[in-house]
Amino acid sequence: MTGASVAGLGSNGLIDEGLRMGDHPGVIFKDGPSGRRAALAYGPDVWEVIKLLREIDERGPAAIDAAAEVFAVDTSRISTAISYYGITPARSTRR
Repeated sequence: MTGASVAGLGSNGLIDEGLRMGDHPGVIFKDGPSGRRAALAYGPDVWEVIKLLREIDERGPAAIDAAAEVFAVDTSRISTAISYYGITPARSTRR
């Protein structure tokens, strides 16, 4: 949905976002230049977390710890972003 806002989503889009937020507590949706995107509540966008995890040398729990430090959030929130991305990779990488 390039360029979509809450007003332009319609009821189906809002229901879809609501269901995804219910499945992934801590994930919200916000408007951006290229449309709506998943983000951590009071934190980075999901795509930003995934991008960092792909760029750093650490793997596994060390990568989660490093990302939590970079974004100044709890490791559980990084795990939430990873979980959401695992279900919806194409939607999560929109900027």
